[in-house]
Amino acid sequence: MTKPRLVCLNNIPTPYRLFFYQLLSSELQRRGWDFQAWFMASSEQGRHWSFQSEDFNFDHKFFPGWSPRFSGVILHINPGILREIALRPPQVLVSAGAWGMPTTIFSSLAGKSTRKVFWSESHFLSIGRSDAATNWLRSRLLNRYDAFAVPGRLAREYVEHFAPGKRIILLPNLVDAQAFGAGVQRERENRDDILLRFALPGDKKVLLLPVRLHPVKAILPFLRALTSLSKPVLGQFVVVIAGDGPLRLELETWISEHKLPCVLLLGDQQHQSLVELYAIANGIALPSYSDCNPLAVIEALWAKLPLLLSDRVGNHYETLVEGQNGWLFSTDDVSSVCSSVKSWALMSGDQLATYGLASSKIAHASFHPELVIKNLVDELLTLNCG
Repeated sequence: MTKPRLVCLNNIPTPYRLFFYQLLSSELQRRGWDFQAWFMASSEQGRHWSFQSEDFNFDHKFFPGWSPRFSGVILHINPGILREIALRPPQVLVSAGAWGMPTTIFSSLAGKSTRKVFWSESHFLSIGRSDAATNWLRSRLLNRYDAFAVPGRLAREYVEHFAPGKRIILLPNLVDAQAFGAGVQRERENRDDILLRFALPGDKKVLLLPVRLHPVKAILPFLRALTSLSKPVLGQFVVVIAGDGPLRLELETWISEHKLPCVLLLGDQQHQSLVELYAIANGIALPSYSDCNPLAVIEALWAKLPLLLSDRVGNHYETLVEGQNGWLFSTDDVSSVCSSVKSWALMSGDQLATYGLASSKIAHASFHPELVIKNLVDELLTLNCG
C-alpha cells in the first residue's frame, strides 16, 4: 500500500529549512509517512549560501521554471510542480514563502484530497503593501488554505485578520541547537584567539548585529543613535556587523566620516564563523524596521546571549522578556536606543551571564527542535484525518 505523503513547497533551499526538513522527514517516516521538499529554484540573487549534496539528507526535488523580477520581487513559475500535484496529489501540502508567488498561487488550487497549509511568518509590521486592493487579494488567496503554521503572536494576528476562522498551528522557527548551543560554548574556550583573528580588542564587550546590509534593517539609524551616547559608555563596547548587502558602501563611508572605531563591518559570514562570533559576543542587537521572524534571535537564545531588539522584530514576544534576558526599543527613538544599549554596556559579567541563562531557558522551553517537530507532526496528521 502506498504511504501517505506530506510535501513542503519552497522557493529556494536555506540552511535552517534544510535542518528543519531533515528532522521533519525522520519524524514522518517514524509515523509511516513519506516526505518530500520541493524547490522552485536553487538560489536567488543576493543569497550567499552554498550547499553540498549531503546537506539534502531527505527526499527532495528541484523543479525547472522561470524566475522573472517584478518591482524588485522574484516571481517563480514552475509548471512541473502543478503537474506533479495533479498527477499525484499529496495528502498534505505545506507552502512556505510569499503568498503572491505564481507557483504558490496555483498550487493552492490543489484538489479536496489535499489538505493545504500555508506557513505564514508575515505580520502587520512587516508587510510591504497594505492598500485595499492588495489586502483584498491577500485575503482571497489565503482563504484557499485549510490551515496555517505560524511562529508566534504577531503572525497569528495577521492570519486571524485575513483568514478568520482557519485552523492555526504553532510552528516556531528552528535552528541547530547543537551548533548554536554546545558548539558556541566550546568556541568560548577559544575566545582570545577568535578576538585576535577578527582584530577585536579583548577588553571591551562585543555587540553583534548579524544582519543583511539593507535599509529595512535600520543599521544606520541605530548607529546614529549610538553617537548620542557619552564617550565613557561608547568606550565600553564594539559593534560587530556580520552581513552584506546593498548598503555596504554607504555604511563604510558613514562610519569613516564619523570616525567610529567601535564599529566593525565583517561582511557575509559562513556558518562556522557565525558560531565563533556568537561565542565572542556579549549580546546581539536587531534594530530592524521590519523583520518577520529572524533566526538570529533564536540562535542567540541558544548561545545564551542577552537580546536588544527593535519592537518591530516579529518574534520579540516569544523570545524577549524585559528585565530578564534583554531590552526592547524603538529604533526611531534615540533615547530608547541609547537607554537599552547603555544598560547593556554597563552590566557586569555576572549580570550578563544571568541574562544569558534566561535566554537559554527560553530556547529549551519554546524552541527545542525535537519537541517542536513532534508537536507539529501531531497537528498535521490530525489535520489530514479531519
